[in-house]
Amino acid sequence: MPYKINFAQDRLEKEPAPVTGRRCIWDAKTPGLCLYITANGARTLCHVKMARTAAGKWQTQRTKLGRLNQISIADARARAAGLTAQITAGVDPAKERRDSERAAKAQKPFEEAFALYLADRRAKGKRTVDEMERKGELYLSSFKGRPVNEITFEDVRDLHAKIAAGVTFEGKQYGGKGAANRVVELLSAVFNHARRRADNPCAGIELFDETKRRRFLKPDELPAFMTAVKAEPPTLRDFFLMALWTGQRRANVQAMRWDEIDEAAGTWTIKAAKFKTNRDHTVPLPPEAIGILAERRELNATRETPSEYVFPSHRSIGKGKSPHLTEPKTAWRRILKQAKLSDLRVHDLRHTLASWMVAGGAALSTIGKSLGHTQVQTTARYAHVQLDPVREAMAAATAAMAAASEAQATPAKATKPAKPKRQK
Repeated sequence: MPYKINFAQDRLEKEPAPVTGRRCIWDAKTPGLCLYITANGARTLCHVKMARTAAGKWQTQRTKLGRLNQISIADARARAAGLTAQITAGVDPAKERRDSERAAKAQKPFEEAFALYLADRRAKGKRTVDEMERKGELYLSSFKGRPVNEITFEDVRDLHAKIAAGVTFEGKQYGGKGAANRVVELLSAVFNHARRRADNPCAGIELFDETKRRRFLKPDELPAFMTAVKAEPPTLRDFFLMALWTGQRRANVQAMRWDEIDEAAGTWTIKAAKFKTNRDHTVPLPPEAIGILAERRELNATRETPSEYVFPSHRSIGKGKSPHLTEPKTAWRRILKQAKLSDLRVHDLRHTLASWMVAGGAALSTIGKSLGHTQVQTTARYAHVQLDPVREAMAAATAAMAAASEAQATPAKATKPAKPKRQK
């Protein structure tokens, strides 16, 4: 039977808390008014009542009125009686409250809604928040100062087309069809977060067709590329080589930590919070990668304060500064210029490893596992067995690339033309 008493402030404060879970006490005077007491002693006054939904089903409607020390019993009873009357009349107080909250959020300026979305993503440990913030700077300045609910389908459609044609920011050109599509996807997420799911202005925007990149380093490009990479300072040189030898995403290589490396097993485990699929990903390290790590560990030991990162930042750590290497755009441009390469991104080093594995005869399932495209569930007992074929395929590919990069075209020795014989 429900435990009912006449609610009084001092009496409710003396009621014992449960050992686990929560305890519910009902007011004998006001229907639907109750007090929840949790195991840690929190005491919350609520209104609870069964009501029919629009579909005709019964459901429990629970409304929090306030903590016991924040609202008087008289006020709680008055609010509970009002809620009971609304529900009896067929009104859904919870829905009205949600609608009111959505309306308030829709009145926020776009930049405030955008900032709230980024804060939520950052709190959840999402890896791409900085990239989203950059997109906002480049492409969304025209929405600043406008209430969220005043941004229309036509506004988003026009912005989509404008970005595809290219925009100028700080004297540089940005944009393209891929960038336009990513911005619409970002906007849709922002509007959804602002509780405008019913009238999201991005709904119905037809995204541009995109051709997936297939760029990778070819055999005749590798020697010049390797020469340029090896001319870089040690940290940058080792970073680019590690990205090539492991085939992992740039952000993961930049943030590689020593506690993720198992030297005995020869593996690198990228934790779920840092990996795109939100699952741990174990990378078997080929010999070239292990050699780089051995040298970097020795170098790290000579630092006055050893870093927890394999590729620490050389800049002073402060507000907005990263403790590890961030995207080395200047060094990458320098490498491409020296190697006389174009249309190559750091991410294409990932494609390069996969392409060379294919050329070496590796199965697609093996390649997918090495790059983290799929996650095969298995027990820890057989983990090393499952990684062996992946390790062998990666080792064969990296050895082939290393050999190709060292190969130098040896010019053939010129032969002297034979002297004509003298006529006797």
